[in-house]
Order: sequence, then C-alpha cells, then structure tokens
Amino acid sequence: MPSRISEPITGLVSNIQRFSLHDGPGIRTLVFLKGCPLACRWCSNPESTRGFREVMYFPNKCIGCGACLELARRGEVEADGGIVRVHRERIRPSELQWAEACITGALVVVGQKRGADEVFDEILKDLPFYEQSGGGVTFSGGEPLLQAAFVDAVASKCRERGIHTAVETSCAVPQSTLTRAASNVDLFICTLLSSDDGLHRRYTGGSNVEVLGNIRWLASRDPERLFVRTPLIPGVNMDEQSIRHNLRFLADAGVRYYDVLPFHRLGAPKYLALLGETYPYASTHAPADDAVEVIRDVIREFGMLTEYPSVSRTYIPGAAITEGMRNG
Repeated sequence: MPSRISEPITGLVSNIQRFSLHDGPGIRTLVFLKGCPLACRWCSNPESTRGFREVMYFPNKCIGCGACLELARRGEVEADGGIVRVHRERIRPSELQWAEACITGALVVVGQKRGADEVFDEILKDLPFYEQSGGGVTFSGGEPLLQAAFVDAVASKCRERGIHTAVETSCAVPQSTLTRAASNVDLFICTLLSSDDGLHRRYTGGSNVEVLGNIRWLASRDPERLFVRTPLIPGVNMDEQSIRHNLRFLADAGVRYYDVLPFHRLGAPKYLALLGETYPYASTHAPADDAVEVIRDVIREFGMLTEYPSVSRTYIPGAAITEGMRNG
C-alpha cells in the first residue's frame, strides 16, 4: 500500500505587518491569525476575532465600477443611487469572488489560507532587521494558539534559522495547546485583563480560570519566557483595587515581567468597515501618560520588570518547559 502523503500545514491569516516596535523585543514582523475565544469589545483587531473569512467595506474608495455587482449571486452588494451598499447578513465566507473582484480596495477580503512555508518566506524578508535589533516574528490575532499546529510549524522553521519567536495570547486556551507550541516559541506575551473572574467574564465574555492557570504554569516552567500585559481600559480595570489584585496574583505566580498597555482607539474605523457598527468605546479616552507611569511604578514596587526579557542570553528553546511537561 502506498504511503499516505501528509497535507501541507496551513493557517487562516488576516494580515502580515512589518516593522512593529511594540510586540516583543526589537523590530518584529507580526503574523495575525483569525479566531479568538473571547469577545473584548475594545479589541483593536476585530477583523481577526472570528475564525472565518470576512469582508471589510470602505465606501470612500468605491468608484462605482460595478465589478462586485456582477459577481454577487446572493445580493451581497446592491447599487443604491450610485452608492454600493453591503448586506452583511447575506455574505458567505466560501463565496467571496464578488469582493475579490474589487480593484480599488473598497472591498477587502480578510482571511487568506496560507501555507507555513509561504509565511516563513515572508518572515525571511525581514531577517536583516532581526539581526540588527534583536527582533523576530510575533504571532498575534485574534488568538493565534487556536491555530497551534500552524504556529508551531512556522516557529519551528524560524528556530532553525535562529529567528526569535513570540506569541501574543489571551491564554484562554487549554494547557495542552500551550505545550504544543512551547518547544519552538521563545516568548509568550500573555494578556491579563483581570484576575477577578466576575469582571473578566463581564467584559470579555469568558472565564479567566484557564488564563490564570496558564500564566502560573508558564511562570513555573520558565519565567524568562513569559511577559504579561494588562490592557488599561478606563472604567473597567484602572482602579487601584483591580491593579493591586492583579499584581498580588502575578507576584504569587512568580511572574517577573509585567507591563500595562494603555487603551487606544486606533482600531475604531475597522468596526464600521467590518461590522457596519460604531466602535463601542468611541467616546472613551486614552489614559493620561502620568497615570500610566504611576501604575508602572507600583509594578516595580512589586519587584517586576516592565521591559521585555533580553534575547541575548544563552538559550536552548523549549528545554525548561518540555522538562516540566514530562514531569506533569
């Protein structure tokens, strides 16, 4: 019987962004993957939260050429007084030829199935920047670990070339998912909205039980490979009680690297383009710089560092965590 040929590993990628300076040490290439188990209403990447292909519409770029109208079989788009209107309830992820026909960027399909080799080739284009800055690639989303096999496949190729790898994760995934990616990921950048389960459920739609358990697990295996961040959302988790509650948990868990991520509204235009809705936090303002620095001072009082771990140390990828996995 002939041997079975394995299928190439693919991922549903929403975007690849170059020259990022805030998503890990050094200059990074960001690979955004689609799908997330949580529903944070302030999310700056709503195009990456749902695990299927979607369409964004920017009417100011439409020239009325009609290419999309000719291919829309289900009435996904219609002309109304010379203006193209999108009927989102009629869109099917598997039938987006009408949107792909747009040549002006008015209609943008978000979510492309891409092979691990193809994405790795894109990452290699920025190799000189990694070498000069100590940077690398960061997998983001959405929740990239919902596509753990794909992350592991690309990260493995990066490891062979000495490219630093990081994953931005909600940690709202089974521990087994973390272990699948652990051997080829150099840094886990974990998001912690709140260590209070009730508050976490109220604002993300999900429990923090897995989140807290995974942060403890990662910190106990190799704290040098864990960086925790809390998005500071005014009116949600910026009060002193919430901040100190988080800090007590993190200190007890053995976390060494922790910072806060001030709220911003950079993703607001995407909500109208993707969902036809106004950004839920459109009237919320970013916290003042001095207020953020006060919180960082408190973090340092708890003995934690607010910078990313150095990547210049001698490191055998996966050794500490895989040993911990073998020991349960």
